Amino acid sequence: SASETGMNDVAIEMIPTQVTRERVEQAAAAWTERPDGRLWAMVIGGVSPSHHYRKSDWEALAVAMNSLAQREGLRWLVTTSRRTGADVEAWLHAVLDPQTIAAAVWWTRKPEKKMAAFLGAAECVVVTQDSVTMVTEAVASGRPVVVVSPAETVFPWGSFLPGYFEKLESRKRISRVAISDLAAFRPAERVFEPVVVPVEAVIAAELMRRLITYFGGGRR
Repeated sequence: SASETGMNDVAIEMIPTQVTRERVEQAAAAWTERPDGRLWAMVIGGVSPSHHYRKSDWEALAVAMNSLAQREGLRWLVTTSRRTGADVEAWLHAVLDPQTIAAAVWWTRKPEKKMAAFLGAAECVVVTQDSVTMVTEAVASGRPVVVVSPAETVFPWGSFLPGYFEKLESRKRISRVAISDLAAFRPAERVFEPVVVPVEAVIAAELMRRLITYFGGGRR
């Protein structure tokens, strides 16, 4: 909204993050137990004020993961988070084919920070839409990103999130898919333009442009 912006603001595509393509690829290279074959990452959040997951959503997500793994010949690098919860992890375990999982961090069982290595090793990243931080990190990794959402998703009035996700999708950084439609997702039918330049470099370049314009204009 107009009240949230000022004349000196720098409009950026993504919120700042420490994740970059270079950093995740370094993390993947240093991962001594990195699995072989075609790998996709699945980054799982949990219930938020705008995203109301039910057991049926999580079971549909697991079914879709099985389907994609079989059809596309891939395996998953799975990480849940602090907000996921033991119940959700149990529901996923009950449906997921263990052979489709190349590596996993189940947060309630053994919290490990392997996100960077998973992102760097993945050909594509699927991430739940409830965490803007996780979505941003996935995009900043320079991978194609599929953002999935539950059946009941209601953004509060005035939220910046719908516009944020729409901008990322319009620039082909992400493709948004309902969890119920994920099993039918075909990556070959989607066009992605992954991020190449880190967001901090974009900010620095814009600030430098403004300084040159300001001081250059002041001397004339």
